[in-house]
Amino acid sequence: PGGFHSQPFDAEGFPSAALTLIQDGVLRGFLHNSETAAKAGTRSTGHASRYGYQGTVSVSPTNLYLEPGSASRDALLHGISAGVLLTELHGMHAGVNVVTGEFSLQADGFWIKDGAVTRALENFTVAGNFLELLSAIEMLGDDLEFNPWSGAGAPSVRVAALAVGGA
Repeated sequence: PGGFHSQPFDAEGFPSAALTLIQDGVLRGFLHNSETAAKAGTRSTGHASRYGYQGTVSVSPTNLYLEPGSASRDALLHGISAGVLLTELHGMHAGVNVVTGEFSLQADGFWIKDGAVTRALENFTVAGNFLELLSAIEMLGDDLEFNPWSGAGAPSVRVAALAVGGA
């Protein structure tokens, strides 16, 4: 309630309601409109969307976010002898395979040495698999932020490892 993209009903008139997709590392649900719900033998979750008056109905989240943890930014950095603080990813439209979860994306960020941010990095690449990345989460920050354009949000996330090239 009160999020950037909150709405009382979806593009098909179904009531909107909170829906947990992943809980404690387990997939708990899927987003559905009436068509996808019928195919899955269930009911709509109130996530039908339409881009424009004449657009086709699809499925999309509203106010999708990763539940924040309790760690401060300093706590996330503590103990990292060498690493990268990602601040921006580019090319999501072309560098992600939505079927396999594989990704290779251009990134911007900062170099971390001995738990401190030391210098800016530009135009390097990060690559991996989204499901493996979720399994590698070590700590979640307390700094949940939403993107007002997409309605999605996440706190800072510390992961065990991620392939980085060109940094």
